[in-house]
Amino acid sequence: MIVKIKTAKRNMAINAAPTPQYDKFIKAIPLENYSAEDYGSMTITPAEVYAGESVELRFIYQAGSKGIKKNNGIKIKIPLKWSSSDWSLLKARGVKAASCVNIISQPGHVKIKVEMINKIPRGDWIYLTVKEGNVKKNDAIVISYKTKAPTFTTGKCPFAVIYGLQGDKNDKIDWRSYNRPGGPTYERMLDRVSYLKITGGKPCFIHFALQQIIAPGKEFHIRISILDKYHNLASESFDGVLTIKTSAPIKGDTKIKFAASDANIKIAGPFKIEKPGKYTISVAGLKLDAESLPLICDKSISQKIFWGDLHGHSEFSDGIGRPDEYFSFARDASLLDFSALTDHDDGLISPYTEMDNKLTDKCHEISRAASCFNDPGRFVTFPAYEWACDGGHRNIYFLNDGDWPVLSRMDGKYQQPENLYKKLKEIKQSTPVMVIQHTHGNYTDWASHDTELEYVAEIVSDKGDGESWNPADRFQEWSDLLGCDPSNFSKYENKDGRKQLKKTVGGVRKALYMGAKLGLNGGSDYHTNMPGRTVPLDAKSLRGGYFAICANELSRGALWNSIKERSCYATTGARMLLSFRLNNAGMGQEIRSAGKRVLKITVGGTAPIKKIEFIRNGAVIHAKEINGDKRFISYSWADEEEFGKIAIRNARFNPKPFAFYYVRIFQADNEIAWSSPIWVRSKNRGHY
Repeated sequence: MIVKIKTAKRNMAINAAPTPQYDKFIKAIPLENYSAEDYGSMTITPAEVYAGESVELRFIYQAGSKGIKKNNGIKIKIPLKWSSSDWSLLKARGVKAASCVNIISQPGHVKIKVEMINKIPRGDWIYLTVKEGNVKKNDAIVISYKTKAPTFTTGKCPFAVIYGLQGDKNDKIDWRSYNRPGGPTYERMLDRVSYLKITGGKPCFIHFALQQIIAPGKEFHIRISILDKYHNLASESFDGVLTIKTSAPIKGDTKIKFAASDANIKIAGPFKIEKPGKYTISVAGLKLDAESLPLICDKSISQKIFWGDLHGHSEFSDGIGRPDEYFSFARDASLLDFSALTDHDDGLISPYTEMDNKLTDKCHEISRAASCFNDPGRFVTFPAYEWACDGGHRNIYFLNDGDWPVLSRMDGKYQQPENLYKKLKEIKQSTPVMVIQHTHGNYTDWASHDTELEYVAEIVSDKGDGESWNPADRFQEWSDLLGCDPSNFSKYENKDGRKQLKKTVGGVRKALYMGAKLGLNGGSDYHTNMPGRTVPLDAKSLRGGYFAICANELSRGALWNSIKERSCYATTGARMLLSFRLNNAGMGQEIRSAGKRVLKITVGGTAPIKKIEFIRNGAVIHAKEINGDKRFISYSWADEEEFGKIAIRNARFNPKPFAFYYVRIFQADNEIAWSSPIWVRSKNRGHY
């Protein structure tokens, strides 16, 4: 399906041509057909909770004129990341007093069975089935649900109610039919989705950001946000003074006064540092200093470092929250420089969604939000979405607002990446487009890699490390994720314990070894409306990564060009400074060299640097352990091995001899950074 969207500045136009097999899933049903008078409605108390709070929710369902007959019922969809206080009680034990779900009140003339059905990771369901009698019009059913709220915030967390019939449907309204033992079941959602607000807690953490490469005497500002213990914007206003701490002789008022009117967000400054050097800077207060950041004051460095997250989801596919909330969190809580919302194609192929009890076009709303939040010099957004198939997931980005197509695998035309890429290259003739592979959790088949569309690959997200592909590593610590032998591709990238995978399947190293010229980036892949969040969502999750782009200015065009040039690097979420050069080439570049190859790095850490690893053709060829409390390191090492002996030949995407190098940096706090590679080819042009 192709959905053409005009931005908020122009009129919306929709051209949807769904395939027949998906008609029943993507019909736009008028809301008046979902009458609360007929099928009932639900309300929730309390209407507002704190993130991470243990709470008892009460769902009050009032029956409509059709009531609920024996063996029929309703089910309540519990949104993503809500959890019960005791998971052992989820198996059909909801009627017991000690369980997490109970019926508090029901009509005396009926008996209702309540169950909690666990369907992680897409959330849970509370099933109510009438076992005796019939629920009549205006009968009320009150359900208690003891739970813990998610650790993220949203103004509109939706709890949907599905009305179900066992047997023949009794009217002509559109129903979804499911063939099950005992006969068909028909279901439909009530007209009113019930919402609950999740707010941040008390002020607990300081988060700050600034341009970390500055020129001597050049003014700069510091952005500060006050967060709760889960790193959401705090709901209670901080009214106090913070202090800028730096190892540099800084000019400017280092006492930052917050007032209630600041809403826990403030831009402090201007500041100046006159003396060139390498420094650390932090913000102190709230009985806890913020993480300190490295800062380089050097007039010879023309490019700046911009931090972002180009991978995340909202309620428009399989996430929580809305586009405006998504971009607002990225800008104001995470203090990112750029972001993109990449909802799944199978969510966007159903073009309409219920928002505030009215139909809204998803793609138009995403495009409107991206356009409204795009503010060059302050915060940059890109229109985007995620396409997925058995061979891996791919995020598709557009440079410009205006018409952008959703090419979905649900459409028979675009079920394979080859067909998708063919269409994207046609679109590229009129508007710039690029693709970034998402390699984590889902294995990636690099056979369809396209040099005209793919410039970087996502090496880290909250799914773990995608450097090599090993399903068993998904939820281990970062240090364990990197414990596999990088030279043993067959063990870690060609098997999953059940079947032999294609030779083109693997992590990012596999693609590089196949000759793909890809820079490295990080993203979060959060489904909780929190791009750039710097703490894990829960005990079973890793936190998302960061994408660092080296560019001259903060604009769509400048960032886009730097990505195409692979002038970028990835981290596990720490704002580490990293420069990697090989002879006279920088990250993302290619050189010809027959002699020794001198690898040099300069790194500034948010914590002491622990280890440096130089990687050639996927294997560590030199490692340097760093002792002491060193935050800034400059280090070089020469690879003098003969190029002809180490060159990769006859690779799928580059048949000529080549080698690739990149660097991996470990901090004492287990944060990691990966540079984009530098490629080497023989200096002798005839040496092929």
